Amino acid sequence: MLKHSSGTSVCMHRFGLHPNPSSRCAAPAVVGLLDAEIERYQNASVNLRSLAPWFAPKLECKFITDTNDARKRDLSFAIALGSFFYFLSAVTDIAFLPDAGLDGFWLRLIALPVLLAALIIGPRLRPRRRELLAAVAAGSVVCVLAVIPFLSATPQSAFALTNAMLALVYANTTLELRFGKACIFTLFSSILIVAMAILPSHGTMEMGLAITLQIFVAATFSLIANFRSERRERFTYLLATREALRAAALAADREKLTTLSNTDALTGLRNRGSFNRYCLGTFANPDYRNVTVAVIMIDVDHFKQYNDHHGHIAGDACLRAVAQQISSETRSNEDIVARYGGEEFIVLLTHITPGQAESLAQRICLAVQDLKLLHSGRSDGNAHVTVSVGVASGVVPAPSSIVDLIEAADSALYAAKRNGRNRCETAFAEAA
Repeated sequence: MLKHSSGTSVCMHRFGLHPNPSSRCAAPAVVGLLDAEIERYQNASVNLRSLAPWFAPKLECKFITDTNDARKRDLSFAIALGSFFYFLSAVTDIAFLPDAGLDGFWLRLIALPVLLAALIIGPRLRPRRRELLAAVAAGSVVCVLAVIPFLSATPQSAFALTNAMLALVYANTTLELRFGKACIFTLFSSILIVAMAILPSHGTMEMGLAITLQIFVAATFSLIANFRSERRERFTYLLATREALRAAALAADREKLTTLSNTDALTGLRNRGSFNRYCLGTFANPDYRNVTVAVIMIDVDHFKQYNDHHGHIAGDACLRAVAQQISSETRSNEDIVARYGGEEFIVLLTHITPGQAESLAQRICLAVQDLKLLHSGRSDGNAHVTVSVGVASGVVPAPSSIVDLIEAADSALYAAKRNGRNRCETAFAEAA
């Protein structure tokens, strides 16, 4: 999961969004926002509003969150790289400002605190403040580079303004300020550089006009590049996020279908197919070969008469109550409980002794009896719902051998029915 700054978390909670595609942010409303933005991007020539790179507020907040870590890394790298070339540009002072000595280098140090703040403190700030600090750092560099030509009285000092122009291009294309801030930064930098260029101390009017044309071209092209880069990044994000949400929804649907195919809808237990698949998969594992296991078969006594007398709705409620009692007596992390069919249930126990299995079966029998569910349709003198239970224990040397153990438990179940019901019978079967 992505890590988020405190500001990002506030933004996400404000709009009720979450970064995880499988969380609430995958709601249809958010998917609808994505589709709407994708359509707007694809129809960008319709109106000026369609050209704007930023998203609707909810989606903008999610975009800032999801790209937060990558954006921090990109800004840190770009600022470090830009700082290196910023000080390296002092080499050009030898040609443009031959009479200034090292003054240009020392003047460049004025911007160093802001650059260090953007590099060290910036990653810890909230996204919007981090973006603002990056723009301020770029602006401070342009200011210093625009003033440095005043250190020299030579005619070619105006050419030193090209460093300020390069800083403008760098901020728009390498630092890649967000487009809104890039527009303000470009306007500010262009006015400053042009003002410095047309000052009489920097040469002729023709020189000033030539530099003005250059700054206009540099500002226009770099701003267009910035705009196209951000739109491309955002459009890619929209497509990737929509696909991620669709994939997450598809995975959730598959998981839901798998659960439904493995679960008995009435009781919430595993169904017979799921139980059989579990047995085959488990006993194909060498770790379970020759391990003592037990199978408990459970049948609700006189359930047909219960349905006939109390109705099918009551019968369903009875089966749910019995299933809950069976589950409550088993070891939740080890035992497998399933509805085997109709009013029959089955329990698979592993790493258990025959005595422990028989004791568990007896507890299940008593737990159902303790429900004291009225059974008015019985004719054997018992007025409550009870179960008959059969237990078989043995080892399973091969996956197919579990069938022998189930048959032995089934035989023990029928023995319990023959012997009066509401009881437990045990059989030991050495499955082979």
